[in-house]
Amino acid sequence: MAKKEYELTFAVLRYAADCLQEGDWPALRDLGFGPREAEALKDLTLSELGLLARRLAGHALKAQLDRPAFWAVMDQVRWEHEHRALRMELIRRDAPAEMMQALFGMGAKEYAACRRAAEMPPSVGRPPEPDEETARKVWLAWQDAGCEPDRARPDHWLAVADATGVPLRVVWRLVQRWLEPPAAAVAGSAAGAGR
Repeated sequence: MAKKEYELTFAVLRYAADCLQEGDWPALRDLGFGPREAEALKDLTLSELGLLARRLAGHALKAQLDRPAFWAVMDQVRWEHEHRALRMELIRRDAPAEMMQALFGMGAKEYAACRRAAEMPPSVGRPPEPDEETARKVWLAWQDAGCEPDRARPDHWLAVADATGVPLRVVWRLVQRWLEPPAAAVAGSAAGAGR
C-alpha cells in the first residue's frame, strides 16, 4: 500500500473521529458515515485508527473534488495574492499612509508593518515640494491616465509614477492639492454662511 493512500485515509478517519466527538453529523453524512459506522469509530484509539487506515486505504474510501467550490476558492486565492502584491508594490514605490487608507482601508499599524516587510525606511515628515516642471509632468501624466482622482485605481497611480519617475508620495500630494477647493472660494462660502 502506498504511503500517500494511507495518509489520506488516516486523515479522513481522524477527521471523522473529530466530527463524531464534536457531534458534527452533517459532516459525517457528507463523508458517507451512518450511525453504525459512527458507533464503530467512537471508541477507537489512535493506533487502532492507524491500523484501520492501513486496511482501508484504496479500498473503502472515495475522495472527490468539488470542482465548482475548488475554482471559486482558487479564484479568491489568486485575487488575494494579486491584491497583496499590488499593495506591496505601492508601498515599495513610497505610497503614503493616506493613499493606502483611501485605496485599501489600510490602518496605520498595518501600513507600518507593510513598510517594514518591504524594508522601507520609516516615513517621516512631508516630501520635498516638487518644482514646477515635476508638477507639470505629473499633471500631464494624470491627464493621460484619464481618471477622476476620486475613482483612481492603484494601477492609475502606478501608471503616473511610471510615466513621470516621481515617487507616489509626491504624486499623491500633488493630486490631493489639485482636488482642494481654492482658498478664496472656501473663504467666500464661509463668509456667506456667517451672514
